[in-house]
Amino acid sequence: MKKAVAVVLLVAIVLGLCACTLAEKMILGTWKTQNKVLGLETEVSYTFKEDGTGVRSGVLDMDFTYTMDGDRLTITTSVLGVDVDEEYTFQISGKELVLTRESETITLVRVD
Repeated sequence: MKKAVAVVLLVAIVLGLCACTLAEKMILGTWKTQNKVLGLETEVSYTFKEDGTGVRSGVLDMDFTYTMDGDRLTITTSVLGVDVDEEYTFQISGKELVLTRESETITLVRVD
């Protein structure tokens, strides 16, 4: 009985680690969306790199770092030396990445 419980726990841990690693690998690359700025349609892209850094490109380019914990994604940018965290829940389905926080939903499409 103890061996069966140990095996079940080990399998659960391994599957949990695999799921986390899979999400971290799936987010890598460049994702784009359309955004309105002052009434003008602009393209915004997010590039997530394997080392936990990235670039948000659009009207302005901004470097960021990111962390993932389960279905939570935190993007940290530095504005005038002050770190600003944007916390989202995320979902990846095929070539679509959906970021959600409070009353905002951003739908991005993979480009690479």
